[in-house]
Amino acid sequence: MLQIRPRRGKLRQQGIRKALSTVLAIGIAASGLLASPATATPVPAAITEDPVADGSLSEEDYALQQAASTGLPYELTTARTESTDTWALPDGTWSVKRYGTPVRMLRDGAWVPTDPTLVRASDGRVMPKASTVAVSFSGGGSGPLLSGVKDGRTLTLSWPKPLPSPAVAENVATYPEVLPGVDLQL
Repeated sequence: MLQIRPRRGKLRQQGIRKALSTVLAIGIAASGLLASPATATPVPAAITEDPVADGSLSEEDYALQQAASTGLPYELTTARTESTDTWALPDGTWSVKRYGTPVRMLRDGAWVPTDPTLVRASDGRVMPKASTVAVSFSGGGSGPLLSGVKDGRTLTLSWPKPLPSPAVAENVATYPEVLPGVDLQL
């Protein structure tokens, strides 16, 4: 699996700036509310009617309306896939963000982020926490080295002799000394 990681320095600085800005904004808002509760702006009542559910707006029109009214992109979650996001933009256009690999998967009717971190299954095999491909690696012994199923197609690889139990670290399973002085990594 190829994994590309962004530079952490710039993203970390942006994350810290956003967190500090949020804390500062909350602090300022809280101090203003505490100092003069009589002048606090009343919060409008929550919208109890759903314009999509009652049929007055399509999901697409609702997304466009939300983007226009907030001035921020609004995700059309019903168009979400394993590797795309669809956004209504404030100017009335649409944007589709496509990822090179799946970034989420459906599990029990809900989207969950993909996670290549390897874990041991109850049968001893090693598999990713969340993957769009049903793949598993040998937990050691003479069974298949790798088994995978995607779109009804199966791939199985074997090793000519029994494998040792692998050491698992993040998304890598290491089988020590499969040949003299050689470790096998999956």
